[in-house]
Amino acid sequence: MQSGKTLNVTGTLTNAAAENLVVADGGQLITDNAVVGTVQKHIEAFTSNDDGWNFIASPVTTSLTASTIDGLIPSGATVYDLYYLDEEHTKWFNYKDHDGNANAGFDIVHKKGYLYANGAGTTVNFGGTLQPHVAAGVTINLANTGDGWNLVGNPFTFNAYADKSYYIINGRNVEASASGAIAPCTGIVVKATGGSETVTFTKNNPAANSNQGNLNIVVAEQTATRDGASSVAVDKAIVSFNEGSQLEKFVFNADNAKLYIPQNGEDYAIAIAEKQGEMPLNFKATRNGTYTISVNPEGVEMDYLHLIDNMTGVDVDLLKMPEYTFNAKTSDYESRFRLVFNANGNNGSSTSSEAFAFISNGNIVITDATANATLQIVDVMGRILRTEGLSQCGSRTIAGLTPGVYVLRLIDGNNVRTQKMVIQ
Repeated sequence: MQSGKTLNVTGTLTNAAAENLVVADGGQLITDNAVVGTVQKHIEAFTSNDDGWNFIASPVTTSLTASTIDGLIPSGATVYDLYYLDEEHTKWFNYKDHDGNANAGFDIVHKKGYLYANGAGTTVNFGGTLQPHVAAGVTINLANTGDGWNLVGNPFTFNAYADKSYYIINGRNVEASASGAIAPCTGIVVKATGGSETVTFTKNNPAANSNQGNLNIVVAEQTATRDGASSVAVDKAIVSFNEGSQLEKFVFNADNAKLYIPQNGEDYAIAIAEKQGEMPLNFKATRNGTYTISVNPEGVEMDYLHLIDNMTGVDVDLLKMPEYTFNAKTSDYESRFRLVFNANGNNGSSTSSEAFAFISNGNIVITDATANATLQIVDVMGRILRTEGLSQCGSRTIAGLTPGVYVLRLIDGNNVRTQKMVIQ
Protein backbone atom coordinates (compact mmCIF):
# COMPACT_ATOMS: atom_id res chain seq x y z
CA MET A 1 0.00 0.00 0.00
CA GLN A 2 1.46 3.34 -1.02
CA SER A 3 2.45 6.16 1.30
CA GLY A 4 -0.41 8.57 1.95
CA LYS A 5 -3.09 6.01 1.00
CA THR A 6 -5.74 4.44 3.22
CA LEU A 7 -7.27 1.01 2.63
CA ASN A 8 -10.56 0.67 4.49
CA VAL A 9 -11.92 -2.90 4.39
CA THR A 10 -15.49 -3.44 5.57
CA GLY A 11 -15.60 -7.13 4.69
CA THR A 12 -12.98 -9.83 5.20
CA LEU A 13 -9.45 -9.23 4.00
CA THR A 14 -7.36 -12.32 3.32
CA ASN A 15 -3.82 -12.74 2.08
CA ALA A 16 -1.80 -15.81 1.20
CA ALA A 17 1.65 -14.58 2.26
CA ALA A 18 2.93 -11.90 4.58
CA GLU A 19 5.12 -10.34 1.92
CA ASN A 20 2.09 -9.67 -0.27
CA LEU A 21 0.68 -7.05 2.13
CA VAL A 22 2.93 -4.09 2.88
CA VAL A 23 1.68 -0.84 4.41
CA ALA A 24 4.27 1.78 3.52
CA ASP A 25 5.12 4.68 5.82
CA GLY A 26 2.26 7.18 5.48
CA GLY A 27 -0.25 4.51 4.43
CA GLN A 28 -3.04 3.13 6.60
CA LEU A 29 -4.87 -0.18 6.81
CA ILE A 30 -8.30 -0.34 8.45
CA THR A 31 -9.77 -3.85 8.60
CA ASP A 32 -12.03 -5.62 11.09
CA ASN A 33 -10.18 -8.95 10.89
CA ALA A 34 -6.59 -9.85 11.70
CA VAL A 35 -4.27 -10.28 8.74
CA VAL A 36 -0.59 -10.99 8.32
CA GLY A 37 1.48 -8.22 6.80
CA THR A 38 4.28 -5.70 7.19
CA VAL A 39 3.97 -2.09 8.31
CA GLN A 40 6.85 0.26 7.54
CA LYS A 41 8.11 3.32 9.43
CA HIS A 42 10.82 5.51 7.96
CA ILE A 43 13.37 6.99 10.36
CA GLU A 44 15.35 10.05 9.29
CA ALA A 45 19.06 10.06 10.14
CA PHE A 46 20.05 12.14 13.14
CA THR A 47 22.57 14.94 12.70
CA SER A 48 23.36 15.70 16.35
CA ASN A 49 22.64 14.46 19.86
CA ASP A 50 19.57 16.74 19.98
CA ASP A 51 17.65 15.57 16.92
CA GLY A 52 16.52 12.41 15.15
CA TRP A 53 14.68 10.89 18.11
CA ASN A 54 11.47 8.92 17.51
CA PHE A 55 8.88 7.22 19.69
CA ILE A 56 8.22 3.98 17.80
CA ALA A 57 5.72 1.17 18.39
CA SER A 58 4.78 -2.15 16.83
CA PRO A 59 1.30 -2.85 15.34
CA VAL A 60 2.05 -6.61 15.49
CA THR A 61 -0.03 -8.37 18.14
CA THR A 62 2.81 -10.61 19.39
CA SER A 63 6.21 -9.72 20.79
CA LEU A 64 9.03 -9.35 18.25
CA THR A 65 12.70 -10.05 18.80
CA ALA A 66 14.34 -6.71 18.09
CA SER A 67 17.24 -8.22 16.15
CA THR A 68 14.83 -9.88 13.68
CA ILE A 69 12.94 -6.66 12.83
CA ASP A 70 14.24 -5.63 9.42
CA GLY A 71 15.88 -2.19 9.52
CA LEU A 72 15.77 -1.75 13.30
CA ILE A 73 19.15 -3.01 14.50
CA PRO A 74 21.81 -1.99 11.93
CA SER A 75 24.89 -4.01 11.14
CA GLY A 76 28.35 -2.58 10.70
CA ALA A 77 29.39 0.86 11.87
CA THR A 78 25.98 2.60 11.79
CA VAL A 79 25.28 4.35 15.07
CA TYR A 80 21.85 3.78 16.61
CA ASP A 81 20.12 3.87 19.98
CA LEU A 82 17.04 1.97 21.17
CA TYR A 83 15.58 2.55 24.64
CA TYR A 84 12.64 1.44 26.70
CA LEU A 85 11.24 3.45 29.63
CA ASP A 86 11.37 1.85 33.05
CA GLU A 87 8.13 3.31 34.48
CA GLU A 88 8.94 2.33 38.05
CA HIS A 89 12.05 4.53 38.16
CA THR A 90 11.31 6.87 35.21
CA LYS A 91 14.64 5.78 33.74
CA TRP A 92 15.71 4.95 30.19
CA PHE A 93 17.40 1.60 29.46
CA ASN A 94 19.39 1.06 26.28
CA TYR A 95 19.05 -2.04 24.10
CA LYS A 96 22.83 -2.13 23.80
CA ASP A 97 25.04 -3.53 26.55
CA HIS A 98 26.94 -0.47 27.72
CA ASP A 99 27.05 2.10 30.53
CA GLY A 100 26.39 -0.63 33.06
CA ASN A 101 23.05 -1.56 31.46
CA ALA A 102 21.88 -4.88 32.88
CA ASN A 103 18.69 -5.00 30.78
CA ALA A 104 20.12 -5.14 27.27
CA GLY A 105 18.50 -7.14 24.46
CA PHE A 106 14.78 -6.63 25.19
CA ASP A 107 11.92 -7.59 22.84
CA ILE A 108 9.56 -5.14 21.08
CA VAL A 109 6.14 -5.64 22.69
CA HIS A 110 2.75 -4.70 21.25
CA LYS A 111 1.12 -1.66 22.91
CA LYS A 112 4.48 -0.47 24.27
CA GLY A 113 6.49 2.45 22.94
CA TYR A 114 10.26 2.77 22.50
CA LEU A 115 12.74 5.59 21.94
CA TYR A 116 14.82 5.16 18.78
CA ALA A 117 17.38 6.99 16.64
CA ASN A 118 19.52 5.91 13.67
CA GLY A 119 22.63 7.63 12.32
CA ALA A 120 22.17 6.54 8.71
CA GLY A 121 18.41 6.68 8.35
CA THR A 122 16.39 3.51 7.90
CA THR A 123 12.99 1.99 7.17
CA VAL A 124 11.83 -0.28 9.98
CA ASN A 125 9.60 -3.20 8.92
CA PHE A 126 7.22 -4.59 11.55
CA GLY A 127 5.98 -7.95 10.24
CA GLY A 128 3.45 -10.41 11.63
CA THR A 129 -0.24 -10.57 12.57
CA LEU A 130 -1.53 -7.01 12.59
CA GLN A 131 -3.93 -5.49 15.09
CA PRO A 132 -7.40 -5.22 13.49
CA HIS A 133 -9.79 -2.33 14.01
CA VAL A 134 -11.86 -2.63 17.20
CA ALA A 135 -14.88 -0.33 17.44
CA ALA A 136 -14.50 0.13 21.20
CA GLY A 137 -10.79 0.76 20.82
CA VAL A 138 -7.78 -0.92 22.42
CA THR A 139 -7.25 -0.13 26.11
CA ILE A 140 -3.80 -0.21 27.72
CA ASN A 141 -3.29 -0.39 31.47
CA LEU A 142 -0.91 2.23 32.87
CA ALA A 143 1.66 1.71 35.60
CA ASN A 144 1.23 4.18 38.46
CA THR A 145 4.78 3.79 39.74
CA GLY A 146 7.70 6.17 39.94
CA ASP A 147 6.56 9.50 38.51
CA GLY A 148 3.61 7.85 36.72
CA TRP A 149 4.99 8.29 33.18
CA ASN A 150 4.24 5.54 30.63
CA LEU A 151 5.55 5.16 27.07
CA VAL A 152 2.83 3.33 25.12
CA GLY A 153 2.26 2.73 21.41
CA ASN A 154 -0.51 3.13 18.86
CA PRO A 155 -1.58 -0.52 18.54
CA PHE A 156 -3.29 -0.05 15.15
CA THR A 157 -2.24 0.17 11.50
CA PHE A 158 -4.07 3.48 11.06
CA ASN A 159 -4.14 6.96 12.59
CA ALA A 160 -5.63 6.62 16.06
CA TYR A 161 -6.64 8.97 18.89
CA ALA A 162 -5.86 8.64 22.59
CA ASP A 163 -8.34 9.58 25.32
CA LYS A 164 -5.60 11.23 27.40
CA SER A 165 -3.33 14.18 26.76
CA TYR A 166 0.10 12.98 25.73
CA TYR A 167 3.63 13.79 24.61
CA ILE A 168 4.90 13.04 21.13
CA ILE A 169 8.39 13.62 19.73
CA ASN A 170 9.14 15.87 16.75
CA GLY A 171 12.68 14.63 16.05
CA ARG A 172 14.23 17.03 18.57
CA ASN A 173 11.83 17.63 21.45
CA VAL A 174 8.96 15.94 23.21
CA GLU A 175 5.88 18.14 22.72
CA ALA A 176 2.61 18.08 24.59
CA SER A 177 -0.65 17.49 22.72
CA ALA A 178 -4.22 17.69 23.97
CA SER A 179 -5.54 15.76 20.95
CA GLY A 180 -4.57 14.92 17.39
CA ALA A 181 -4.05 11.82 15.27
CA ILE A 182 -1.24 9.43 16.22
CA ALA A 183 0.28 7.73 13.18
CA PRO A 184 0.86 3.94 12.93
CA CYS A 185 4.10 2.65 14.50
CA THR A 186 4.20 5.70 16.80
CA GLY A 187 4.59 5.85 20.57
CA ILE A 188 3.38 8.49 23.04
CA VAL A 189 4.13 9.33 26.68
CA VAL A 190 1.11 9.58 29.02
CA LYS A 191 0.78 10.17 32.76
CA ALA A 192 -0.96 8.01 35.35
CA THR A 193 -1.96 10.10 38.36
CA GLY A 194 -3.85 7.40 40.24
CA GLY A 195 -4.40 3.67 40.50
CA SER A 196 -6.02 1.51 37.77
CA GLU A 197 -5.64 4.17 35.07
CA THR A 198 -5.80 3.33 31.37
CA VAL A 199 -5.42 4.95 27.97
CA THR A 200 -7.64 3.89 25.07
CA PHE A 201 -6.78 4.22 21.38
CA THR A 202 -9.71 4.58 18.96
CA LYS A 203 -10.25 5.27 15.28
CA ASN A 204 -12.42 8.33 15.96
CA ASN A 205 -11.35 11.32 18.00
CA PRO A 206 -13.27 11.20 21.32
CA ALA A 207 -12.70 14.93 21.89
CA ALA A 208 -13.86 16.10 18.45
CA ASN A 209 -17.41 17.00 19.48
CA SER A 210 -16.43 18.77 22.71
CA ASN A 211 -13.39 20.72 21.57
CA GLN A 212 -13.45 24.20 23.12
CA GLY A 213 -10.08 25.20 21.69
CA ASN A 214 -6.50 25.71 22.84
CA LEU A 215 -3.80 28.35 22.94
CA ASN A 216 -0.64 26.70 21.63
CA ILE A 217 2.50 28.44 22.94
CA VAL A 218 5.88 27.68 21.37
CA VAL A 219 9.30 28.98 22.39
CA ALA A 220 12.06 28.94 19.77
CA GLU A 221 15.76 29.62 20.17
CA GLN A 222 17.45 31.97 17.72
CA THR A 223 20.73 30.49 16.51
CA ALA A 224 23.45 31.83 14.23
CA THR A 225 24.22 29.94 11.00
CA ARG A 226 26.58 30.44 8.09
CA ASP A 227 23.74 32.00 6.08
CA GLY A 228 22.41 34.19 8.88
CA ALA A 229 20.04 33.36 11.75
CA SER A 230 17.59 30.53 12.16
CA SER A 231 14.89 29.68 14.67
CA VAL A 232 14.60 26.24 16.27
CA ALA A 233 11.55 25.33 18.37
CA VAL A 234 12.68 23.98 21.72
CA ASP A 235 9.55 23.65 23.86
CA LYS A 236 5.78 24.02 23.92
CA ALA A 237 2.99 24.66 26.41
CA ILE A 238 -0.79 24.72 25.95
CA VAL A 239 -3.60 26.64 27.64
CA SER A 240 -6.58 24.36 27.07
CA PHE A 241 -10.27 25.20 27.37
CA ASN A 242 -11.17 21.49 27.30
CA GLU A 243 -12.15 19.55 30.39
CA GLY A 244 -9.72 16.82 31.41
CA SER A 245 -6.85 17.83 29.12
CA GLN A 246 -4.37 18.77 31.86
CA LEU A 247 -0.87 17.27 31.60
CA GLU A 248 2.14 17.72 33.86
CA LYS A 249 5.52 18.73 32.44
CA PHE A 250 7.77 15.90 31.20
CA VAL A 251 11.39 16.89 30.51
CA PHE A 252 13.00 14.77 27.80
CA ASN A 253 16.01 16.90 26.88
CA ALA A 254 17.37 18.75 29.90
CA ASP A 255 19.60 20.84 27.60
CA ASN A 256 16.62 22.60 26.04
CA ALA A 257 14.86 25.68 27.36
CA LYS A 258 11.76 24.90 29.42
CA LEU A 259 8.31 26.48 28.96
CA TYR A 260 5.62 25.56 31.47
CA ILE A 261 2.53 26.72 33.35
CA PRO A 262 2.71 26.58 37.17
CA GLN A 263 -0.48 25.65 39.01
CA ASN A 264 -0.98 24.49 42.61
CA GLY A 265 2.71 23.76 43.13
CA GLU A 266 3.05 21.65 39.96
CA ASP A 267 4.50 22.40 36.52
CA TYR A 268 2.19 21.74 33.57
CA ALA A 269 2.70 21.51 29.83
CA ILE A 270 -1.10 21.62 29.38
CA ALA A 271 -3.17 23.61 31.88
CA ILE A 272 -6.96 24.01 31.87
CA ALA A 273 -8.40 27.51 31.98
CA GLU A 274 -11.66 29.37 31.69
CA LYS A 275 -12.04 31.34 28.47
CA GLN A 276 -11.39 34.64 30.21
CA GLY A 277 -8.63 35.32 32.66
CA GLU A 278 -4.92 35.37 33.33
CA MET A 279 -2.40 32.52 33.24
CA PRO A 280 1.23 32.55 34.49
CA LEU A 281 3.75 31.30 31.91
CA ASN A 282 7.17 30.31 33.21
CA PHE A 283 10.35 30.08 31.16
CA LYS A 284 13.78 28.66 32.00
CA ALA A 285 16.72 29.24 29.66
CA THR A 286 19.50 26.64 29.69
CA ARG A 287 21.91 29.00 27.92
CA ASN A 288 22.08 32.74 27.47
CA GLY A 289 20.58 33.82 24.17
CA THR A 290 17.72 35.19 22.13
CA TYR A 291 14.34 33.44 22.11
CA THR A 292 10.95 33.94 20.49
CA ILE A 293 7.55 33.07 21.97
CA SER A 294 4.60 32.64 19.61
CA VAL A 295 0.98 31.91 20.53
CA ASN A 296 -1.44 30.28 18.11
CA PRO A 297 -5.16 30.02 19.00
CA GLU A 298 -6.54 26.68 17.78
CA GLY A 299 -10.28 26.09 17.54
CA VAL A 300 -11.17 29.31 19.39
CA GLU A 301 -11.61 32.95 18.40
CA MET A 302 -9.97 35.45 20.74
CA ASP A 303 -11.18 38.98 21.51
CA TYR A 304 -8.13 39.77 23.57
CA LEU A 305 -4.76 38.00 23.85
CA HIS A 306 -1.77 39.69 25.49
CA LEU A 307 1.61 38.39 26.62
CA ILE A 308 3.10 40.33 29.55
CA ASP A 309 6.87 40.25 30.13
CA ASN A 310 7.15 40.59 33.92
CA MET A 311 10.86 41.41 33.69
CA THR A 312 10.72 44.26 31.19
CA GLY A 313 7.07 45.32 31.53
CA VAL A 314 6.50 44.84 27.80
CA ASP A 315 2.84 44.18 26.93
CA VAL A 316 2.46 42.39 23.57
CA ASP A 317 -0.89 42.34 21.77
CA LEU A 318 -0.63 38.87 20.24
CA LEU A 319 -3.63 39.45 17.98
CA LYS A 320 -1.62 42.20 16.25
CA MET A 321 1.88 40.79 16.72
CA PRO A 322 1.83 36.98 17.13
CA GLU A 323 5.50 36.72 18.16
CA TYR A 324 7.64 38.22 20.90
CA THR A 325 11.47 38.08 20.73
CA PHE A 326 13.46 38.59 23.93
CA ASN A 327 16.87 38.03 25.47
CA ALA A 328 17.19 35.60 28.38
CA LYS A 329 19.90 34.42 30.75
CA THR A 330 20.16 31.23 32.75
CA SER A 331 20.14 33.34 35.91
CA ASP A 332 16.76 34.95 35.14
CA TYR A 333 13.85 34.05 37.40
CA GLU A 334 11.48 31.58 35.78
CA SER A 335 8.18 33.39 36.46
CA ARG A 336 8.85 35.75 33.59
CA PHE A 337 5.61 35.86 31.59
CA ARG A 338 1.86 35.74 31.90
CA LEU A 339 -1.01 35.58 29.42
CA VAL A 340 -4.15 37.70 29.67
CA PHE A 341 -6.94 36.54 27.38
CA ASN A 342 -10.62 36.59 26.55
CA ALA A 343 -12.30 34.26 24.07
CA ASN A 344 -14.86 35.45 21.54
CA GLY A 345 -18.45 35.20 22.77
CA ASN A 346 -17.45 34.53 26.38
CA ASN A 347 -20.78 35.56 27.93
CA GLY A 348 -20.23 39.21 27.12
CA SER A 349 -17.03 39.48 29.16
CA SER A 350 -14.17 41.56 27.85
CA THR A 351 -10.58 42.48 28.53
CA SER A 352 -8.83 45.67 27.50
CA SER A 353 -5.73 47.73 28.22
CA GLU A 354 -7.48 51.15 28.11
CA ALA A 355 -5.86 53.53 30.63
CA PHE A 356 -7.73 53.89 33.92
CA ALA A 357 -4.97 55.13 36.26
CA PHE A 358 -2.04 57.56 36.55
CA ILE A 359 0.85 58.33 38.91
CA SER A 360 0.70 61.32 41.25
CA ASN A 361 3.44 61.98 43.86
CA GLY A 362 4.43 58.31 43.88
CA ASN A 363 0.86 57.10 44.37
CA ILE A 364 -1.46 55.35 41.92
CA VAL A 365 -4.69 57.19 41.23
CA ILE A 366 -7.60 55.16 39.81
CA THR A 367 -9.71 57.44 37.64
CA ASP A 368 -12.43 55.20 36.24
CA ALA A 369 -14.03 52.48 38.37
CA THR A 370 -17.40 51.37 39.66
CA ALA A 371 -18.30 50.65 43.28
CA ASN A 372 -18.22 46.90 42.56
CA ALA A 373 -14.75 46.81 40.96
CA THR A 374 -11.68 45.05 42.39
CA LEU A 375 -8.11 46.20 41.86
CA GLN A 376 -5.16 43.80 41.77
CA ILE A 377 -1.54 45.05 41.84
CA VAL A 378 0.93 42.55 40.33
CA ASP A 379 4.73 42.76 40.50
CA VAL A 380 7.26 41.83 37.77
CA MET A 381 7.43 38.24 39.05
CA GLY A 382 3.70 37.79 38.52
CA ARG A 383 2.84 37.86 42.21
CA ILE A 384 -0.35 39.60 43.32
CA LEU A 385 0.87 42.10 45.92
CA ARG A 386 -2.44 43.67 46.81
CA THR A 387 -6.13 43.14 46.15
CA GLU A 388 -8.52 45.96 47.01
CA GLY A 389 -12.24 46.37 46.65
CA LEU A 390 -13.18 49.80 45.29
CA SER A 391 -16.15 50.79 47.40
CA GLN A 392 -16.93 53.98 45.53
CA CYS A 393 -17.18 55.25 41.99
CA GLY A 394 -14.77 57.75 40.49
CA SER A 395 -11.20 58.33 41.65
CA ARG A 396 -9.23 56.36 44.27
CA THR A 397 -5.63 56.79 45.46
CA ILE A 398 -3.41 53.77 46.18
CA ALA A 399 -0.40 54.63 48.34
CA GLY A 400 2.50 52.74 49.93
CA LEU A 401 4.09 51.15 46.84
CA THR A 402 7.88 51.12 46.51
CA PRO A 403 9.51 52.25 43.24
CA GLY A 404 9.26 49.61 40.52
CA VAL A 405 7.23 48.23 37.61
CA TYR A 406 3.67 47.04 38.27
CA VAL A 407 0.70 45.79 36.33
CA LEU A 408 -2.74 46.86 37.48
CA ARG A 409 -5.77 44.64 36.88
CA LEU A 410 -9.16 46.31 37.29
CA ILE A 411 -11.84 43.61 37.53
CA ASP A 412 -15.46 44.67 37.16
CA GLY A 413 -17.75 41.67 36.84
CA ASN A 414 -16.74 39.86 33.65
CA ASN A 415 -14.68 42.80 32.41
CA VAL A 416 -10.94 42.95 33.04
CA ARG A 417 -8.72 45.94 32.25
CA THR A 418 -4.94 45.93 32.57
CA GLN A 419 -2.41 48.75 32.68
CA LYS A 420 1.36 48.87 33.25
CA MET A 421 2.59 51.43 35.77
CA VAL A 422 6.14 52.55 36.63
CA ILE A 423 6.69 54.21 40.02
CA GLN A 424 9.94 56.20 40.13
